[in-house]
Amino acid sequence: KMNKRLKNEADYDALTNAYSRRRGVEELTNAYSSFIKGNKNPTLMMFDLDRFKLINDNFGHDIGDVVLRRTVEAINEIINNSDIIIRWGGDEFIGIFYGLNKEEAREIAQRILDKINSIEIPVKTSEIDDIVKIEMSIGVTYFSKSDRQPSDAVKRADDAMYESKETGRNKVSFFDVEDVDEWWKV
Repeated sequence: KMNKRLKNEADYDALTNAYSRRRGVEELTNAYSSFIKGNKNPTLMMFDLDRFKLINDNFGHDIGDVVLRRTVEAINEIINNSDIIIRWGGDEFIGIFYGLNKEEAREIAQRILDKINSIEIPVKTSEIDDIVKIEMSIGVTYFSKSDRQPSDAVKRADDAMYESKETGRNKVSFFDVEDVDEWWKV
């Protein structure tokens, strides 16, 4: 029982119930290995909450924790049971989505963004009643035959996410992979 409990604690982020980074690295490695063996290429998405530090600074870490939990809950409402959400660090998450073509990946990313944008968290401070709205930048990519390891694709997803931040935030950007078109036809 103790071993099972310890494994569960190691596999899941206690705050959000997303996969932990440790477990996420395992899942990314498995997805990459499957891709290298010729199986379908999953969609990888990097999610980062926009201006999360301001939420913590203005409303406190308890509200920041609510934002993180609500973010994962909202993503889980959109995705399939076979898809994976990983808390990568702080307010960053990675998603591994199976069986999506390019258009479906675009649609899911936009649905996630719309769902996140619809969240309103009421906050009562000593001065005013307020509502916290959540915004998120999303970067999307895939594994490439030229990748040496799963982190190569994670870096591309991160680059695409930063493209979203640098071009206005609260949007989805893609990092297209040259050889990705080959496997979409399969």
